[in-house]
Amino acid sequence: MMLILLYDSGARVQEIADLTVSSLHTDAKNLYITLMGKERKSRNVPLMSKTVKHLDVYLREFHSKGDEAPLLGVRTFF
Repeated sequence: MMLILLYDSGARVQEIADLTVSSLHTDAKNLYITLMGKERKSRNVPLMSKTVKHLDVYLREFHSKGDEAPLLGVRTFF
C-alpha cells in the first residue's frame, strides 16, 4: 500500500508515513489525501480511482474499526 501511495501521490516517504485514517478523503467526487510536508505545510493530493480501490481493501482489512491510528503502522525514525 505504501508503494502505491508513493507512486500515485508523488509524496515523500515521511509524508506517507505520517498519514492517519483521517488524512484520507475518498468521497464519491473528491478522491484525495492531505499530506503534511516540510515546515508542517499541508497540501491536498488527488488520487486515482484505482488507488482508492486498493485503499478500500486495505482499510477493511487493517482499519475496520475506523480508528485514528497511523494509516500504515509505520514508525518514523527521522
